[in-house]
Amino acid sequence: MVNTSLLFDNLADGPDPLPRLRERGYWFEPAFPAFPRPKAVRPRKGKQNFFFYARPNNDRNLYWRGLEVIDAVMREGLLPPSEWDIHFVGRELPDMALPGGVRPIVSAKLPWSKYAELVSQMDLGLCLMDTPHPSYPPLDLAASGAVVITNAHGPKTSLTRWSRNIIVAPPTVAALGAALQRGVPLARDTAQRAKNCAADHIPRDWEAELDPVLGRLFTERNRQACS
Repeated sequence: MVNTSLLFDNLADGPDPLPRLRERGYWFEPAFPAFPRPKAVRPRKGKQNFFFYARPNNDRNLYWRGLEVIDAVMREGLLPPSEWDIHFVGRELPDMALPGGVRPIVSAKLPWSKYAELVSQMDLGLCLMDTPHPSYPPLDLAASGAVVITNAHGPKTSLTRWSRNIIVAPPTVAALGAALQRGVPLARDTAQRAKNCAADHIPRDWEAELDPVLGRLFTERNRQACS
């Protein structure tokens, strides 16, 4: 059983395919019950919230590339501190100052309920994952009604199958910066964000996702045991 059809297709038919996965494997889409579809996305009173998935000791999360992108767009005047609070969510984060002396609000080792509560307050995010898998944080944010930028990798060139509030760009500073330039006005357009969220295809029920897959898996196991 493989987590997401996107990763399954890459493992089955990609550059280093797993033998017989296509014939013997199954895939399921993850569910996000902790992030119910919001009834409305309203303009925020005061500053908007920017979320960066910050894990410096997990190479696949491209922490340093993300910092380069944030540094570049802030120097260009995007995400001004008078309009945005910058949140870094992760672990083992050093003390730092961003352009203009901005100190990010760091959240580390949050309990699950506190993480979900924080995500529900976000407007725009940058969540990178250097694998052919969507990763969970972009889907957490999109399920909550936020706009999120993530990077392309192999067959992961678009995630609109889940939500139009997810923007995928090549993992270069220029491309991710340009994606954030697109993301800021969408984050401010709460009506469009709400429309995209209402039409998303992000599952929120684990039983609905896993029951059919487990049923097929056990049926095949029983068939093989009887053959």
